[in-house]
Amino acid sequence: MVNKEQFLEKHRDEIIQKTRNPIELADTLRAKRYITKEMYENIKTEKTKQDKMREIYSNLNSKKHFNWTYDCLMKHESGLLKELEQRDNEADAPQNKRARLEGGDETDNNLTQLPDLRMFSTFPKLENWVSEYSEKLIRKLEEKLGETNMKKLKVP
Repeated sequence: MVNKEQFLEKHRDEIIQKTRNPIELADTLRAKRYITKEMYENIKTEKTKQDKMREIYSNLNSKKHFNWTYDCLMKHESGLLKELEQRDNEADAPQNKRARLEGGDETDNNLTQLPDLRMFSTFPKLENWVSEYSEKLIRKLEEKLGETNMKKLKVP
């Protein structure tokens, strides 16, 4: 069950921009006596659809008003509300896009094994891992070869 007030507040900007016929919404709200004649006239006098919707929103001051407005929007703009609800449901669903390391952080590594590049969710994390990994390899090589042999390996 959708919390209608939270939904309308969360999607306020998009509902204001995408509602096609705010006067139809205001007509329904007025016919059901959810808004006063004065509120209805204020909505009608606004020039743009967006301003009409802003005026409707400015009159929402109780849970009951939000519920009525949501129900009226569902009647007149069901496509818009269903699209927004679907987007919310997809955002709440678990993401299967990224592989995760079991029992470790994305930057945890084992120097004996190259990483699975799918474990990094961002390029900066990959850069950080490469930087740390290369420094550790160089230190291990210095320990094994010694300082003089390392100097021989370095390019002049």
